[in-house]
Amino acid sequence: MAALLIIMVTTASTSPAFDGQRSGFILGLELGPSFNSYTQNGGSRESEPGLATIFRLGGGFNEQSMLYFTANVNWLGVDTGLGGTTTMASSVVGVGYSYYLKNQTPSFFFNAGLGYSSWRAPFDSDIISHTGFGGIIGAGYELNRHLVLELNLTMGSTENKDGGFTTSSDALGVQLTIGYIAY
Repeated sequence: MAALLIIMVTTASTSPAFDGQRSGFILGLELGPSFNSYTQNGGSRESEPGLATIFRLGGGFNEQSMLYFTANVNWLGVDTGLGGTTTMASSVVGVGYSYYLKNQTPSFFFNAGLGYSSWRAPFDSDIISHTGFGGIIGAGYELNRHLVLELNLTMGSTENKDGGFTTSSDALGVQLTIGYIAY
């Protein structure tokens, strides 16, 4: 994955970084609410609101196409079953692609990504983490240069086999974010 990222960034363009052009190096951060639905160990489907964070690092091939490393994370509170709650991170981390309909702002865009999915409690070591395969599909609108509104669907199916036990989760998240993509 690191080699792919280096190739993307070094071959995307000969223009310097942060020159106001989508071609070349890009760095993005987004934040907003998420609406999540999940199952654990084949149980009933539950829903929880949460916080969505998105991080992107990669390059633009031209003014309409970007390829990047992406980390889409939905942070949500989940009942532990022992009378408490814990913060869970439902994430998809992998390679993403965005296509802008116009080569300048304002412009609608579509994106998709595939990668590693996880369901884990980053602040509670007593809860077993799951890993698996996940995907992202979405659309957005670049309001002006760098400022974006985005709607994404994240999907992940995870499993952990430990000590003869198999635990699993399936998670869906809808992210509505606002963010900044530096280019």
